[in-house]
Amino acid sequence: LRMPTVRTLRPAVARAPPVCCGSHSHERRPPLVTVKRPSGDESCVCSRRSWLALGGGISCMCCTSAAHAYSLNADAQRSFAVGMDEGMREYEDGVRRRKVQWLSQGLGDFSRGLRICELGVGTFPNASLYSELNMRNVQVVGVDPNPFMLERARDYAARADVDFVGVQGDDTCLEELTTTSEGKFDAVVCSLVLCSVNDVSATLGRISKSVKPGGRFLFWEHVRGTGLQGIVQDSLSPLQQLVADGCHLNRQTLKSLQSCKTFSVDSAETFLVDGASLIAPHISGFATVIEA
Repeated sequence: LRMPTVRTLRPAVARAPPVCCGSHSHERRPPLVTVKRPSGDESCVCSRRSWLALGGGISCMCCTSAAHAYSLNADAQRSFAVGMDEGMREYEDGVRRRKVQWLSQGLGDFSRGLRICELGVGTFPNASLYSELNMRNVQVVGVDPNPFMLERARDYAARADVDFVGVQGDDTCLEELTTTSEGKFDAVVCSLVLCSVNDVSATLGRISKSVKPGGRFLFWEHVRGTGLQGIVQDSLSPLQQLVADGCHLNRQTLKSLQSCKTFSVDSAETFLVDGASLIAPHISGFATVIEA
């Protein structure tokens, strides 16, 4: 297994390793770093989604927003992480082939040693994809507000032999992460995240500032449909935001990205996921940062 180096961010606090009696061995896992969230900032980023059958369709049950995640007690956060992990497996299995192609095309020449941020990493279901693509020279910095999500993310990273650093925080910590000696990221990856942030434009702005000029932003999101479907999503979105911690059914994320002057959208694909009639369509693709 990969032997990760612990990276601490000031004023972040690195989690101490467990005390061991020495009578047995431990699997080495990537480190967890905690970044303090700025007081008064209500921006949020959701992490991995689970899926719930609803009237013949499938509803996106988003992770608690960062504002909620920081206030949930430990038992609630732990239970939520378990639910997200188990509830997403069928979905991830169904989109695996498409995701492999998406990551491969978006990250390009990953043999040169990329430093990637997965924003809203959740339990890191993409870990096995990096392994499948043989991205041995890639470091993934996973950001999520839920520490129990990150515990599971570290486990999956260790199993996949992915160089992974978990950071407890939200999109507001991106600036701090890029002021370390490592500098800005080569790419930022978001999977089912922008549906639940409070301000898509603000989050996109933070992402663009955290990526090197010429670097990539990879997106995988569900968005508003057209015609009657879009009208239904408009009507149900307020309820969805209440029951799914801020998830919007009717976000037009691609239009937001295309209107952002710091990105040039290189590739965007619209597609459907089997069984996801309410959370449809999906978009995936990547954009190049043209201005820091």
